[in-house]
Amino acid sequence: MRDLLIDVEKTKVSVIIPTYNRGNLIHKTIKSVLRQTHKNLELIIVDDGSTDNTPLLINNLKKRDSRIKYYYIENSGGPSRPKNYGIKKSVGSIIAFLDHDDIWKPNKLEMQIPLLSNSKIGLVSCDAIGIDHFRKKKKIMRTKLFNEMLPKLLFENTIQSSSSVIISRKIINIIGLFDEKLKITDDKDFWIRIARKGFQFVKVNEVLFKYDIHENNLSKKNIVNNLKELEYILEKYQNVYRIYHLYEKKKVQIAFFYFSSGYIQKSIMMIKNVMIKDFRSILYIILIRSGKFGYMLLKTLRSIINIT
Repeated sequence: MRDLLIDVEKTKVSVIIPTYNRGNLIHKTIKSVLRQTHKNLELIIVDDGSTDNTPLLINNLKKRDSRIKYYYIENSGGPSRPKNYGIKKSVGSIIAFLDHDDIWKPNKLEMQIPLLSNSKIGLVSCDAIGIDHFRKKKKIMRTKLFNEMLPKLLFENTIQSSSSVIISRKIINIIGLFDEKLKITDDKDFWIRIARKGFQFVKVNEVLFKYDIHENNLSKKNIVNNLKELEYILEKYQNVYRIYHLYEKKKVQIAFFYFSSGYIQKSIMMIKNVMIKDFRSILYIILIRSGKFGYMLLKTLRSIINIT
């Protein structure tokens, strides 16, 4: 049941792009916003201290379209602070996020905006096509939604990137800004807070943007930093994880990811410090889902902490 019908043409959307050293790619991202069929928008680009030609390129584009607003800030090392800066500078009743190397289809906003007419809706997402430049593969990336989103989001991020999302400013006023302690998993934390307030998640069942995966996204350093942030989120929402009986399972999952990334001692210490009533059944789940790495982890744990 809808509260009211949104006048799509009169609805102003603030599109926020956090960027850092993407002078070779961001012009395509910017053009994908300016070419939206929904014209009532402002494009806020927050530069996290770029040292390449990004400022020059954006300032040149800014002269051609008054909807572009550009802010240069001191480097923070991640997108959460630039996103927050952009939100504070924005004036639209709807906020949309776009990563600096992703590309929207022209009708993305037009397709999503009407779905925010229900005040119970927390966010509107969509599907994407993922381009893996490292492995030279592409595939459709589906946003997975469930009747009860919170337990799903606690265990895995089912939303396909913040580039897929639009959200009402009223929701942000309720849940607050992005957690600036997080540099990689800030989106996951944001979605969890929306779900905790009981808002619903909906999507347009179409591919509405292209998501690029570059080699640096797959670096070992990024993987480890991601796992550290997942540990932070686990402890931040420890009480919520425990309500859904997911705390121990999530900790074992993170331990497994450390193990498969070569950090064996770290993974062992994490599991040894977890009190699990049904320890073997959880390891069995990991073994079934993870193939040879699960088998290796199981053998290592058995030998170190005498699991029988």
